[in-house]
Amino acid sequence: KEGLEGSGKSLDSFLSIKMEETMECKETDAEPAKVRPETTDKLVCAMSASTTKHLKDGLMLGLEAEVEAHSEVLGRDALWLKRSRITQLPQYLCVHYMRFFWKETPESRDHVGVKCKIRKELVFSETMDIYDFCSKSLQEKIFANRREKDRKYEEEFERKRRAESSATGADDA
Repeated sequence: KEGLEGSGKSLDSFLSIKMEETMECKETDAEPAKVRPETTDKLVCAMSASTTKHLKDGLMLGLEAEVEAHSEVLGRDALWLKRSRITQLPQYLCVHYMRFFWKETPESRDHVGVKCKIRKELVFSETMDIYDFCSKSLQEKIFANRREKDRKYEEEFERKRRAESSATGADDA
């Protein structure tokens, strides 16, 4: 992706999300977990007709999935839990709403299925806490930053409280 004219920054710095994908075999504990880095331009909000009511729920569904992959220990295909977590945040998050799914139609003549659109309303706020979608290392950085902001806020609050109490004390004298 090319740099933005005059800024010296690429589009990647604004939109690319660095993630860590972990695959764990659900059928055996002997299989070691597979971890690999991944880069994407968007988070997928998986819409489910019954469970997804909030954007955060859909994003969590999009970051976790069950997939079938080969297991070296079992010597066959097995069920794996694929979990992705954000390791580096971009300046802007792009969210893709997955509103379409394939509905099987076993009663029909061709037994193929139809493409369906989920027309369900999804609730979201202007700001969203993405702490739960992040890797442990990024969560530690976010937590440290929040703790520092809280400390500064408390110091400012205490300074204003002392200033008000000293001003009130001077008025009483």
